[in-house]
Amino acid sequence: MSDDPPATADAARWQEQHERARAEVRGRYLEHLAAVFTEHGISDPDQLARVAIGALFDWRDADTGDPCMCGCHPRLGSHDVHDSGFDCPCAKTADQRRRDRSQWWAGIAEFWESPEGRLLQEREAAQEVDLQVWLETQPDVVVSSHGGLCPEQWEGVVDGHRFYFRERTGDWHLELERCTGGSSGWAVPGVVVEGRGEMEKIAHRCWDIIAEGATGADGDGDNPVQRAQFIVDTIRTHLARQTCTHGGPDTGAFGDVLGDQPRWCPSCGARLNGATTP
Repeated sequence: MSDDPPATADAARWQEQHERARAEVRGRYLEHLAAVFTEHGISDPDQLARVAIGALFDWRDADTGDPCMCGCHPRLGSHDVHDSGFDCPCAKTADQRRRDRSQWWAGIAEFWESPEGRLLQEREAAQEVDLQVWLETQPDVVVSSHGGLCPEQWEGVVDGHRFYFRERTGDWHLELERCTGGSSGWAVPGVVVEGRGEMEKIAHRCWDIIAEGATGADGDGDNPVQRAQFIVDTIRTHLARQTCTHGGPDTGAFGDVLGDQPRWCPSCGARLNGATTP
């Protein structure tokens, strides 16, 4: 569970879940502190643990009494990260960490063999077939790679222009190669051979971010075919706006009908006269 509240209608439910999880973590740290105090022979360790937890973690607004969320105060561990801190790898030996990794990989393999995992693989395979079928109808579109979750990434070519799409944690951006011929230069890679720096010719990245946004807000697709269509449409709209003169006969005709100059170009949809891009 993230510590950042969502800006949605689910805020009240998030707050309830957050407070419940915080109370559970607080109780576990109380037990932990009480056990430590007992080991050191301190009388009434439970009471001392409650005082210590309150002094360390319960910072309140002087006017409202609400919990202060400022990062300057120490915080209790998040319940969904390393079991609130009680299962952090820092407290484990190398053998224990290796065993945990083996169990983690075994859990992943077990999931893919489960009915749910098999169903997911079948759905992804069917979506990949649909994507390849769609690409066969798009002679000017090449998808060289795609996939992933954190992040999701796409690379390929649209109408002779290389692109790169990346989505992570709800935000995406789309890059287009600006220098189609590529460029390169000389640089010192930081390797010294026999006491002298060696120059190395490297390729320069020559790309522009042409669009970015939040997932779900711009019709960016719920499956690979829709995602690919969104990427292609976004690139072609961008390219059309780069070459459009916004002064064709359609612009004048619209102006005559409206009695004023149009706010958007009827040919490419680009913003005109300070209007918000549709």
